[in-house]
Amino acid sequence: MFYSLAYESQASVPLTAPDLLDLLDHSRANNARAGVTGILLYRHGTFLQVLEGPRDRVEALYATIARDSRHHAVSTVLAEDRSERRFPDWTMGFADVAGELGDVDGFNDVLTTVQGPDGQESEKFLELLALFASED
Repeated sequence: MFYSLAYESQASVPLTAPDLLDLLDHSRANNARAGVTGILLYRHGTFLQVLEGPRDRVEALYATIARDSRHHAVSTVLAEDRSERRFPDWTMGFADVAGELGDVDGFNDVLTTVQGPDGQESEKFLELLALFASED
């Protein structure tokens, strides 16, 4: 059994493309050590991240993230137990929905697919992504 947690937060300061790449590299290394996979979405100063893995590791990582001064207004938007990971092959997938970093290793254009990244339709997951990607 795996635990999947999605949260949204606001960047404390605007992030540049190099900032995002540094964050991606750091997250991948930490998550690989912890056995946590997921995807990170960034758009106009807002992050949406899905973390998945053993519940204790996901919750510990989320607690660390919630204390991180690089962002604020951290809120859980979805938490569920799953029999399989949605993102089994990535320590951290990445999608910059503003379209600035499309050639980055690990980029996944998840917002343009009808199915979730696991190849299965997931109503909750797709609704979550749709809300995040909608124009304000």
